[in-house]
Amino acid sequence: PRSWLAQLAPGTWEKKQQHCGKEKKKMERQNSRGEEADWTEAFRLFDRNNDGRLTDKELSELLHSFNASDMEDEASKYMRGGEISLSDYIQLMQSRAGASKAAKEVLAAFSVFDREQKGFVSAAELKHFLSTLGDTMDEEEVNEFVREAEVDYEGNINYREFVRIKMSD
Repeated sequence: PRSWLAQLAPGTWEKKQQHCGKEKKKMERQNSRGEEADWTEAFRLFDRNNDGRLTDKELSELLHSFNASDMEDEASKYMRGGEISLSDYIQLMQSRAGASKAAKEVLAAFSVFDREQKGFVSAAELKHFLSTLGDTMDEEEVNEFVREAEVDYEGNINYREFVRIKMSD
């Protein structure tokens, strides 16, 4: 089955890039460099012995300072010998930033269907759109998608919660 993310927001990012052109790309590069500089500065602040590596404890303290303690499991994949290098730490943070951008795109796609902008969409309406617009899903795929989304007693889906859960999988 197709990725629910690709299905819900097919080509969203590409369309935005085409619409905004080179200026958007330029701003993204600048923002990325700014983020990387911030991550590097934070890494160096927590690298107490200035060896270019953070211990488990130092990394944990750094992630807690960013309110990102939920990244500790993912960070363990980057650890070597109980330490993480600056380049691996940057990769870790870039993966988090990429996931955040993807979540924003999916939330924007859902919000198109949220007429009142309250964080809910009608499951029936979403089923209709998924099976008729763009790169459509078959009935089985649509039903599985809606089952995973947990429809409330009014027939609505809290898409913000759904995206949060799916992006953390």
